[in-house]
Amino acid sequence: LYSDEFNPRQGDFILCRTTAPLVQRCLEQIRLGRKASVKGRDIGQALTAFVKLSKADLSSTLPDVLERLGKYFHTQHSKLSSQRREAAMLALEDKYDTILALSDQVSTYEGLLSSIDEIFSDQVAEITFSTVHKAKGLEGDTVWILCPELMPHPKSKDLGAELNIKYVATTRAKLSL
Repeated sequence: LYSDEFNPRQGDFILCRTTAPLVQRCLEQIRLGRKASVKGRDIGQALTAFVKLSKADLSSTLPDVLERLGKYFHTQHSKLSSQRREAAMLALEDKYDTILALSDQVSTYEGLLSSIDEIFSDQVAEITFSTVHKAKGLEGDTVWILCPELMPHPKSKDLGAELNIKYVATTRAKLSL
């Protein structure tokens, strides 16, 4: 069952096929004064490395960093597209969209890096957000699924793998989905 009314409680587990929607909802919960984080310290490290591809320094303005990162994104996306590497393109799109979501909450390059570290800390939080991939083997009493229309992902060519992802997402709840 999917609900349009999103109001997670302490201990709830929120899943999504991609990272960017998780970050947006996690930031909403943080603004409401709730301790929330996105599971995946390695995701945070990958996002930090991605941001650093902008070759900006800590004195750079956030718009400058985003402009540089946008150029890098479009160049890489074109290259991956010409090589027909759909999975790599999806991963690149998700990283870029996640950085854009995070950049709405900060005003500096340093603030962006700090926000990544804080949200992807893997410390115990009141509400845990996670990609479906990170949720394999985990369960929660109440599980929410964000953006169910992304399972199967409309851009993916591997329907079998996508249906497996949907199966993992829908079987994480012990009591309520």
